[in-house]
Amino acid sequence: MKEADELVSNPDGIRNICVLAQPRHGGRQVTEALSRARYVPKTEERCVSHRHRDEGILETPASHSLYYCAQGRDTLINMVEIPRQGSVHELSSALRIVDGALLVVDYAEGMRPQGEVTLRKALSERVKPVLLVNKIDHALFQLHLDPEEAYQACLSAVQSVNTVVATYNDEKLGDVQVYPEEGTVAFGSGSQGWAFTVQGWAELYSEKFGVDAKKLAGRLWGDTSYDEAKKTWTTTTTTTTTTTTT
Repeated sequence: MKEADELVSNPDGIRNICVLAQPRHGGRQVTEALSRARYVPKTEERCVSHRHRDEGILETPASHSLYYCAQGRDTLINMVEIPRQGSVHELSSALRIVDGALLVVDYAEGMRPQGEVTLRKALSERVKPVLLVNKIDHALFQLHLDPEEAYQACLSAVQSVNTVVATYNDEKLGDVQVYPEEGTVAFGSGSQGWAFTVQGWAELYSEKFGVDAKKLAGRLWGDTSYDEAKKTWTTTTTTTTTTTTT
């Protein structure tokens, strides 16, 4: 891929990330889905990110490379393999060469003890996580959960992650809790290869509602609902409304 080749000489355009997942939460499926979407044949030169350049590390054990372009900026993403049955030392070594982590959590189970240990280790290495709430297809197409049940399940999964993050808070790392309305949480299906964010829907509907996308994202996540007939947003907990012209 020509675009990827051009990024090799620009470490600022290269990022190394890892996928952190608990057993049976779909981490492998997510990695494979990403690889199918944006796979780039790997070369050793493509494994040097800005963090490696600063720390003098010349090579990354990346299993996949992905090309990504957003807001006019090209990025080459190396997916770093995390040892699934490795020692704590092997996990630490892998985490020290990544710029961020994609945490994959089953919507129905949330964080479990094994996942908490891995996330805690990532935070101790000052690796910032983003979250994918996985297996949404199971909730929608097999269990046929209604919107409120699905929302509560997803909310519980997000809260379980933020509980762990808050417990092992590092002042130097800053606030790394994940927030759906800020785009640090996605919801999707690794097995089917799709995902979405609240922020993405907000950008899609901001013009229709005549509301700033960032403000709309805050309304799309939480105890609020939109009344099409009255053209109002209703907060369930306080039963207050905010009128929006569409």
